[in-house]
Amino acid sequence: MSAHKWDLMTAKRGGLLTAFVPRPFENGPATKVNTLPESYIDVIASDLPQLVSLLDRG
Repeated sequence: MSAHKWDLMTAKRGGLLTAFVPRPFENGPATKVNTLPESYIDVIASDLPQLVSLLDRG
């Protein structure tokens, strides 16, 4: 799980499953976060509770 897509790309290359949880204000309130799906991201969640829910569904 990461808030940075480049970390997930490397993890996927290493054979891991990946989850993206964006941090919308990480670089300030005027910064737009890219939340588009990518081939190397297995799960995208808006926050940690949603990630837990998605993973719990299996």
